[in-house]
Amino acid sequence: MTTLPNPGPDMPLRPFHSLRDFGAFQGVSQTTPQVTVPGAPEPRQPMAYATHRPQVRQSQVASTQTDTSKVATDTEQLQHEQRKRWLIIGLRGSVSLVLLGYLLITAPWTSLFTALHSLNFGLVGIAFLLGGMSSVAYAFQWHRLLRAEHIRFDLADLIKLHLVSLTFYHFLPTSIDGDTLKATYVGKCADNPTGAASAMMLCHVTSFLGMLVIAVPMLVLHPERFPFAISMWFILLALGIGVLFSGALLVSLMLPEIIFGKWLEYRPVRALLLLGNALSISLNRPHALLFAISYGLLSWLCAIFSCQTCALALDMHIPLAFYCVAVPLVTLVSTLPISLCGFGLREVILIAVFSAAPIPAGSALALALLLDAQLLFFSALGGYHYFTLGRHSV
Repeated sequence: MTTLPNPGPDMPLRPFHSLRDFGAFQGVSQTTPQVTVPGAPEPRQPMAYATHRPQVRQSQVASTQTDTSKVATDTEQLQHEQRKRWLIIGLRGSVSLVLLGYLLITAPWTSLFTALHSLNFGLVGIAFLLGGMSSVAYAFQWHRLLRAEHIRFDLADLIKLHLVSLTFYHFLPTSIDGDTLKATYVGKCADNPTGAASAMMLCHVTSFLGMLVIAVPMLVLHPERFPFAISMWFILLALGIGVLFSGALLVSLMLPEIIFGKWLEYRPVRALLLLGNALSISLNRPHALLFAISYGLLSWLCAIFSCQTCALALDMHIPLAFYCVAVPLVTLVSTLPISLCGFGLREVILIAVFSAAPIPAGSALALALLLDAQLLFFSALGGYHYFTLGRHSV
């Protein structure tokens, strides 16, 4: 056992040392003495973790720059499309304003108020009922084409959706198009956007064919009832639309999509190809196509009878054969992408057509206002479904 020396008189007293004085509980120095051994390799230097930063690869930098430039390009393209769209809307609105201003200046107000004063409201109610039946027949036609695409949709919802599309077309012309709204909604609900768009395209085609079934026999059997200008305009428009449909079908059957290249970026080219593909597929379903044409025929008959009933409410007596050509002609002209929602153009064309019957300009303008009121009534009904029942079903 080791004994501590007894301090003598010559040995000074030392203070008591604790463990902390001998290095306990203190940090160990990071630097250790290095011992050099002859012939041994040099020791590896420790890595300075605090100052180390991962190196960024050049490929990652290039990828980030590419993504940024792509986003900028897409934003530029979107802004360009929006400016172009607003320019087109502005031009169409200008045409509508000019035509409506022309009507306000040249309208025979005395004969207009005289025709409206003798209005038969009972016949007007029947005309509105026939207009509603036309919308229901159109919904049946659309429903049949959707079933051919294996899309199951409730008929009542299709009627409401058609009315909502009228609301967007007449009251919100700067928003989404009515046909685009219907195709997008049905395609999203059925998880089949291509089939819904194809059915929407075929609705226009079968409606056009149903219209020809009514108008062409009347032109052939009663040519004396129609002025030469009306017959010529109807034939030219019908031939133009027929050539468009036939050309779309031939293009989709004979030419592959790959030859278009960058042309596919343009909306009219894509719509042409979609129309052609829908027509080529529908040729394999003649049963559904015939049913759709029949419903389109029924829809046109209801629209023609509605127009004739409005004319009878204004005490205008014109043979039914004239309406079978005049109503489709006015509808075809008003759907041309010239004016905003057909306002102005529809009234001018209807007055020009019925003035050739001959009908006084004041009575023809009163008929145009009644038909506009009917369109706006069903558009307002669609707005009601959109803001109330539409939140749950449509």
